[in-house]
Amino acid sequence: MLQSLKVKNYAIIDEISIDWDPSLNIITGETGAGKSILLGALSLILGKRADTSVLFREEGKCVVEAVFDVRGYGLKSFFLENELDYEDETIIRREISLQGRSRAFINDIPVQLPLLKELTEKLVSLHGQADSRELHDPQFQLDIIDHLAGITNQVGEYKRNYKNWNLDKKRLTFLRSEAEAAKREEDLLRFEYNELEKLSPETGEQEILEDELKTLQNAESILSSIQRVLNILDSEGSSVSSLLRQAINDLSDSGQFNQSIMELSDRLNSSKIEIDDIFNSLDQLSGTIEIDNERLEEVQGRIDELNRLQVKHRLNSADDLIQLMATIGSKLEQFESETEEAGQLAISIADQEKELKAEALVISSARNEASKALKNQVNQLLPEVGMSEGDFEPKLEKKASLDSNGMDELTFLFTANKGAPLQVLSKVASGGEISRLMLILKSIVAGKMALPTLIFDEIDTGISGETAMRVGKLMEQLGDKHQIICITHLPQMAGRGSSHFRIFKTEDSNKTTTKMHHLNAEERVEAIARMIGGDQLSENALSNARELLNS
Repeated sequence: MLQSLKVKNYAIIDEISIDWDPSLNIITGETGAGKSILLGALSLILGKRADTSVLFREEGKCVVEAVFDVRGYGLKSFFLENELDYEDETIIRREISLQGRSRAFINDIPVQLPLLKELTEKLVSLHGQADSRELHDPQFQLDIIDHLAGITNQVGEYKRNYKNWNLDKKRLTFLRSEAEAAKREEDLLRFEYNELEKLSPETGEQEILEDELKTLQNAESILSSIQRVLNILDSEGSSVSSLLRQAINDLSDSGQFNQSIMELSDRLNSSKIEIDDIFNSLDQLSGTIEIDNERLEEVQGRIDELNRLQVKHRLNSADDLIQLMATIGSKLEQFESETEEAGQLAISIADQEKELKAEALVISSARNEASKALKNQVNQLLPEVGMSEGDFEPKLEKKASLDSNGMDELTFLFTANKGAPLQVLSKVASGGEISRLMLILKSIVAGKMALPTLIFDEIDTGISGETAMRVGKLMEQLGDKHQIICITHLPQMAGRGSSHFRIFKTEDSNKTTTKMHHLNAEERVEAIARMIGGDQLSENALSNARELLNS
């Protein structure tokens, strides 16, 4: 609901401030008094673009500020998603500078015009000579039907399921695209993994093999060297071992007479023990070393294969090959997992589609019944708003494929003339007819859906007398549930308002200014009397005005 509107330095408006009634607000004034200028200022709040031509005074900026009560519109998620501060009383402001720079604010947070427009479209519905887009909007038309059918929660659940279904389809497309793009990579990785798996490198293996290779390559030389040492250490005659035994025996006899000789004898004995141990180790080692050309080829071949794969993958060791094998294995598992996920997702998507079609059929059936009811209700009210020859029909057709609204395509058809064929509403209805149709539709759904503030500018075009009385009464009834702002030239409609504003021009210092005044009870009588009888206030006109206000 629009609580207040302040306009400063716009066109021929110097500064006005309006507090709006929550019901039916009437605006009257002479032709050219500035009613369209007021709507132009309001359109800035609705996201319309503007330039410096709107400035009243070139030395100051233009400011239009509106305060809305946004409770009941379910907008908290909108504010959260767009990183805006939510307030029950939300302030929307537009500023136009002398340089033509335009700025928009929602609760003092700067925003772009598309976001401003997205919000205010939920808060204000403007119906004038060029503002009938809402009634032509297929989504708005379906919303009317769904509220009448009482299936808004069901449709909301369908929309959530449809969104999830679409997300799953996008995921499946991605997985399949990734699988196709990765097919060559997967084949290469699988070949490389099999190559590594066949080799099966082990931790520390290469160092061990290289030591063994050196031994095998030099086995003959190593065995000859060992044998020579063994002969030196323990051969018959002059071996190291026999000479040490003789030396130890010689010193042992003398050692009993000299302590130093005894210590040296013990040291020689320790050396002999160590040399004997070395002899035994060399003897055992010689038994493990063989001249084995077959094993030499086997070890050399394995080392060559390890080196080949290291060069191929630009690695430094067999341990790096082991890590590479684990990495490739992990990627292959991921490919398999994604393939499995794609298969399961395809099954789930098919199941979801069946469920969505079943939901859409139920929704479609309810919409079909509601469309019939809406047709009857609108056609019953058309004579009340001066279109007795008119005919209205919501045409509901089924589509082959699903969309976010189900499988229904809705078109509002209309004719204002008896016997004329029904055509798409936007092609045949005038601005005044559109406004009155909107009034009818919103009267029908009043109380069933949250309506924005309704602004009617051309609703009285082509009507008068009794029809104007009926339109005014219908608007008054709608105003009991929703806020309406109506610009009118007809006293029959002006008399129905809960609040009445007069817009007028004044001249001061050769400058024309538009002003707006909230009329009190007596001023309303006089304003409506002038609408009836002109500037000369006759008692008859005043009496008729009071009658209209009290009817």
